Amino acid sequence: MSLRLREPRFWAVQGLVVLIAAADAVGDNVMPELHIISLFMVLLFFVPVTYAALNFGFPNALATAAWCVLADTPIIFLDHQGTTRVEELLQLAALVGVAVFVASRVDRAEAAERKYHALFEHSPQAVVLLDGAGHARDINPAAADLLGAVPPAAVLEADAPFALQRPDGRRIWLEPLRTLIADGLVQLQLRDVTEARQRQDSLRAFARAVLAAQEEERRRLAQEIHDDTIQSVVLLCRRMDTLARGAAPELASGIADLRREAEDTIHRLRRLTRALRPSVLDDLGLVASLRQVVEDFQARTGVQARCDATGDPRRLAPEVELGLFRIAQEAVHNVEQHAHARRLAVRLAVGTGAAVLAVADDGVGLAGTADPPGDHLGLVGMRERAHLLGGTLRIRSRPGRGVQLRLRVPA
Repeated sequence: MSLRLREPRFWAVQGLVVLIAAADAVGDNVMPELHIISLFMVLLFFVPVTYAALNFGFPNALATAAWCVLADTPIIFLDHQGTTRVEELLQLAALVGVAVFVASRVDRAEAAERKYHALFEHSPQAVVLLDGAGHARDINPAAADLLGAVPPAAVLEADAPFALQRPDGRRIWLEPLRTLIADGLVQLQLRDVTEARQRQDSLRAFARAVLAAQEEERRRLAQEIHDDTIQSVVLLCRRMDTLARGAAPELASGIADLRREAEDTIHRLRRLTRALRPSVLDDLGLVASLRQVVEDFQARTGVQARCDATGDPRRLAPEVELGLFRIAQEAVHNVEQHAHARRLAVRLAVGTGAAVLAVADDGVGLAGTADPPGDHLGLVGMRERAHLLGGTLRIRSRPGRGVQLRLRVPA
């Protein structure tokens, strides 16, 4: 930074130095016995030096301090002696020290400000400076190109990723990032997350397609088992009945044992078809399906279980009912396989705009984890289904206190 020799303010400051030196000389001649006046006049030199440091930078502040020394030193040596001379010389030395200290700090702050301004102006990301009231105080060229000269208030208040239509018609997603700078100023960065959002949407579409394919395959297998395999076993039972009527007692007894095994096979196959694709879900709805899952669980395990439904009894969208059913089915399966529980409760509450499914047990819990990370495939599947439904899934667990699952989805 060079000297401001062409700036009138610089010369006004130097003129003030001359006036103070002249006032010091007059005071020494008019009232030589009042040394306090001379000391006060030297203190006044701090005014132009500090002003130069704050407004003109290091070289100009140092030049002003040197000018103060040059202007006042002859007066000190001509009009003073002894301790007064020493005191005023020490004041001038302090004056130079203050000039160096303040000016160096100002230069450092101005360098940081220039660096920030350069980053602000040339950043490829949209950046908006907000005042304490949340109004736009300054915007960089990238933000002006994206938002216009006056950013919309909705953009400035956004606290989550949002979509924006560019002037060229392209739709992009922006993520707001806020940073408190100083003096109540907030830097709002609008990071373009369009590609990441598109990747997420693609992954969700893929997951939705995979789940749809799985459900279709389950439906096909359930139909095939019901229409083909079970019917074949039923026909086999009838043939065994025919053989048993004309067989010897010993042979008839063996055929009866085989028939009982065939009937058990039919029951297992029917349970399998209900697990794959329960017809009651399509025919009677979600509540009836959940009660069937709970009843089958209690029959298999002997664990005390209950299913409650409250709220609006209306049918939900097919994809919502299927998603809730699958999550409840997986949660009950986890209780059966891992929880060692004595009680299980499944609750469904359907209200205006939302449905809440809760599954709770009193088993051993999930290894003492307060909020499981979800690395188990069953938990991952439940979370993914909940996400695809636009809902939120919360799982809480404490060692020895069981697991509480709560799912909330729009409905």
